[in-house]
This record gives sequence, structure tokens and C-alpha cells, in this order.
Amino acid sequence: MLKTNGDWVLAHLEQLRNKKVLVVGDVGLDVSLIGAITRLSPDAPVPVLDVAQEDTRLGLAANVAHNIRTLGGECHLISVVGQDLACADLKKILDKNHIKSYSLIEDPLRPTTRKLRLLAGQHHIARVDYEKQNPLVAAVKTQVMEAIAVAMDDADIVILQDY
Repeated sequence: MLKTNGDWVLAHLEQLRNKKVLVVGDVGLDVSLIGAITRLSPDAPVPVLDVAQEDTRLGLAANVAHNIRTLGGECHLISVVGQDLACADLKKILDKNHIKSYSLIEDPLRPTTRKLRLLAGQHHIARVDYEKQNPLVAAVKTQVMEAIAVAMDDADIVILQDY
């Protein structure tokens, strides 16, 4: 029987504390540019967003890992990233949040995923995606599978994420 009591949910979330969780999936950065639209561009009939704030957060499986860490679990993240500035930014945020990022496999043929959102107040104006969705090359796929095989020995829980 499904219980909707908040205490029941909290009690079960407590079971995550100190568990070793392996998260495997796509990672990225969610970047929001927040501001106001006050005019149209003279170059084209499109609104101009005057940026007042920029917010960068962990996205995709990295967000799942962050949520697990926030709930008291220990998280090991395995994914493929690019060899770019976004990867460096992602690793800094993961380190700041105590999420193991030594199994981020760098692929020079793809960018680190970024999802850039343009927001005018609460209105979502546009989204720009930096990513490649093509299959991994064989060598990178082998590295991912080897990292998973090693990490699974130490994991209490495994989460396969696919957005």
C-alpha cells in the first residue's frame, strides 16, 4: 500500500545517509542568464536580454549526484565529458560539493554538455544546448565500462540516469 505520509518519506530518505551510491549517466552544467528585456535589437527584431545575474548549477546526472550528497549519501559519478572549460567548471563544482569526479572520462571529440537558459524574470525566453548525442567511440566506451566495473565493487546502490 502506498503511503503519502511525509514522515514515511523522510524515514526512508534517512536510509540513504552514509550509503555509497554510484551514478552513471550524462553530466552537464545548467547555466541560467537572468535579466530583463527592455528593448529590441537593432540587428534583428528580437528581444535583448540585459543580464543581471548568472547562475551555474550541476545538471543531468551531476544533479542527481548532488541530490544524493545533499541527502547524506556518498556519491561516485561516472560520465563522459569534453576537454574544455566547461569540464573544468563542472569539476570545480563537483569538488566543492564533495562528489567524486575522478571517473569523468574526457573525450576530445565532444563538448561537455551545457544547457544555457535565457530568463526574463520568470519567463523562459530561449535555451541553447552545447552537446553531442552521437554514440561513444569504442575506446571511450571501454573506459566507461572499466570504471563502472571497478566502482560497482564499492557501491551500495547504483543509479543509471538517462535524460
